[in-house]
Amino acid sequence: MRKRVYGAVAIGGALALIITVVLVSGIVKLGGTVRCSEGGSPPGEGPLGTGKLTTIAAAQSVARFPLLIPDVRAARLANLSQTWVNKQRNVALVFAHGRVIITFAPAFYSDALKEFRRFIAQNHVTAAIGQVHGQAALVITPHTDACGTNPAWVEFKHQGTDINIYSASYGTGTLLSVADSLRQRIARLPASRSGN
Repeated sequence: MRKRVYGAVAIGGALALIITVVLVSGIVKLGGTVRCSEGGSPPGEGPLGTGKLTTIAAAQSVARFPLLIPDVRAARLANLSQTWVNKQRNVALVFAHGRVIITFAPAFYSDALKEFRRFIAQNHVTAAIGQVHGQAALVITPHTDACGTNPAWVEFKHQGTDINIYSASYGTGTLLSVADSLRQRIARLPASRSGN
């Protein structure tokens, strides 16, 4: 799912997730002009906009695609704060009380490299093509949009799943290490882990 960090339309994405990304990044586009906002999700809503707190095991069964779990200092099971899921089969894992957020959704694009290049050409933010697990990745430098408020961002496609990792606390180097550490670890996950 394409997320544009300052309010552009996401490619094939769920509207609630796009709105949340706009709120998190702190920018809204109104009538062709960019306007900065205070950012943050509305109280009671998680990183998916509409969604509910759940366990990883329950999120895995709703998603019906493998959830990859990171294992680096910035994001690992020991600092998993919340697990969210919505009706569109999107899942969000929140680490260290929001310092790192990872979202998973079915990918609605076939050629990730082409989509990432299109994003870079159409948006005024510092971004580059990198690699995660040998796949093309969109790497967005923090604080480089019109208001200087966008988070660091890494997006890539893995076996039909669009994975986004973003953070207002860490830079792209840390997020790339989080992305590189992602593995399928569901068999070892505690069934009751939802975080609060």
